[in-house]
Amino acid sequence: MNLTLSVDDNLVEKARQVASRQGTSLQALVRQYIETLAGSREGAALVQRLEEQWREADKHLRDGQFPAGSMGPKIEAAAQFVRATGGEVLITDVEHLRDALAGKDGTRVVA
Repeated sequence: MNLTLSVDDNLVEKARQVASRQGTSLQALVRQYIETLAGSREGAALVQRLEEQWREADKHLRDGQFPAGSMGPKIEAAAQFVRATGGEVLITDVEHLRDALAGKDGTRVVA
């Protein structure tokens, strides 16, 4: 089935950039979201995949790949926020903020 949506061009472009950073397409993200809402098996598979990715990120954190004096506390706080809210976190510094907001720099943590 095809679905037509009316969405602001800027919003679509930003969503495409997010999808690209996640290695997928906007169409796939929307399909996964609808499947999750509908409680389909594909939605359950998406939840399982996300849980696996969180376990992997936690392992990297525990293994010291994000040192305490460096990115460790930032990644840990970002992961807690994303888990609790389903939101998105952008880690950057003031010098790179404009590029980070444009998706060209920074570290993004997403659900």
